[in-house]
Amino acid sequence: MAVFSYVISYIIMASATTAGAIRYKRLTDSSRWLLFLLMLLFVKEILAYWVGHIYKSNLIIYNIVTPIQCVVFLIVYSFELKKYRTFISILIVLVLIGGISSLLIYRHQLTNVFPSALQNGVAVISVMIILLYLRELINQPPIHPFGEYPLFWISIGWLLLVVLSAVSLGTFNYVSSNHATTYAKLFDQIRSVAEWQLYALFVVAFQSKQRSIAQNYE
Repeated sequence: MAVFSYVISYIIMASATTAGAIRYKRLTDSSRWLLFLLMLLFVKEILAYWVGHIYKSNLIIYNIVTPIQCVVFLIVYSFELKKYRTFISILIVLVLIGGISSLLIYRHQLTNVFPSALQNGVAVISVMIILLYLRELINQPPIHPFGEYPLFWISIGWLLLVVLSAVSLGTFNYVSSNHATTYAKLFDQIRSVAEWQLYALFVVAFQSKQRSIAQNYE
């Protein structure tokens, strides 16, 4: 099941990356960073599989990549939420501090401990920024459909991912330490489906008309 899950992820992510690369010149600045974020996620998935396959644990990948992924995520939204850039910059600094602190705290356990606290913090920050973006989008003059804004699709997909995977990732260490394999497998399957829908929405985002709410700030 694990191999099948990775294969499906690879296929969807490769398709989304291709879609973004083909339309690269037409993408907004935020969408170009979205493409970079997608490639980062792609590399993370590949490393997670091979490191886990070779060393029987891929947790070190999540300990290292989680804060980097969040920083890129925040940069994506900073292009759209220009009047909140100072706030987003502060969040980026906090994420970096949190990531470094997590690495130092678990420096001898990076292959055994999932950064649940850091992951939960990142999830809260992600939801906060997404809701902020959606509020700004809703407050725009109703000229263009929401579907023409690439970050609308990513926001919806990312919210669903956070909701579906928050419980599994937030309780990963507890479930693992108590050998609750049935719950662990269920959580893993739920998270995989949530990731697939997000990767698929990257395709939709890259194919959209590339509207940007940042244009209203100019």
